[in-house]
Amino acid sequence: MNDLTLYNMKKEIDKKESHYLNKLIDYLQMSTNEFSNSIGLERPDRLYNILNGRNGVSSDLANIIISRYNNVEYLWLITGKGLMLKGECDLPEYSISENGDGVPYYNVDFTLGFDLVENDQTLIPAYHIKFPKYRDALCWVNATGDSMTPLINHGDMVALKRLDNWRDGVLFGEVYAIVTNDFRTIKKIRKSARGEEYFLFVPENTDGFDDQEVLKDSILTVYKVLGCSKIL
Repeated sequence: MNDLTLYNMKKEIDKKESHYLNKLIDYLQMSTNEFSNSIGLERPDRLYNILNGRNGVSSDLANIIISRYNNVEYLWLITGKGLMLKGECDLPEYSISENGDGVPYYNVDFTLGFDLVENDQTLIPAYHIKFPKYRDALCWVNATGDSMTPLINHGDMVALKRLDNWRDGVLFGEVYAIVTNDFRTIKKIRKSARGEEYFLFVPENTDGFDDQEVLKDSILTVYKVLGCSKIL
């Protein structure tokens, strides 16, 4: 089967979008052929037969996919039920509004440009997101870095709500976006062994990221991370 045939098959499959595996390929931002190559399929037509609805995902193919993308849920690959990714954030039922209805989304990174959201009143949101579960959010912004993967991945959008009484209102073990005198970060907050004057910032990803003791007096603002989205 030559590349032109594969390309023509892909165009037809893209029109149908008949199988849930398309969602994983879209999430990876790959073409069908690129995805097939990435998992080392000797017969790409095997994948196309799944995507056009002729076959399902067999257990051996699921294991091949997981060996390359180990954050994908096996049950989802076999049945399409449940979450696509391990530790996946909510996949929202949302709508986007351009008339100001909903929570504003600013196309800025929390760790780099969030001060513009708070301090530059001329900054215009890219659009508004209507998502009932997070209607109390102050805004949506972009998450960066890998310290909270797989719970929150680089490029995810997070819904933030300002926590005005953060000294007393933090729920230990929950995820917060924190602004200090020196940096901005998204971490879980836990009690510190150093006493009441400190918080312990805990990453989800412990491969190359360590816990961090932070003096409460250095913290300027705390935002509750209400949720995140991987598909907007």
